[in-house]
Amino acid sequence: ASAAAAAALAGLAVGSSRRGARPARVARNFAKEEQLGAQAPLGFWDPLGFCENEEKFKDFRAKELKHGRLAMMGALGMLVQSVVQVPGMDG
Repeated sequence: ASAAAAAALAGLAVGSSRRGARPARVARNFAKEEQLGAQAPLGFWDPLGFCENEEKFKDFRAKELKHGRLAMMGALGMLVQSVVQVPGMDG
């Protein structure tokens, strides 16, 4: 089993060397207007200018997803409570 694992790792190493190494720091232009969610007619809507760079944009995007998921779990919990009644907790 370890020989098969070693062969698989060797194959991965050979495959990665063919692709060529990417530089550690790649200069790229960040355009928030081209991100997922920017749609006509409003485009990218940030009236207070909170997303001034890519780091803040990605941070706010992650927080938005996290809070949205928590809100969906809360709504699901309310629905489950309306269907499932625990004996002795009738109200």
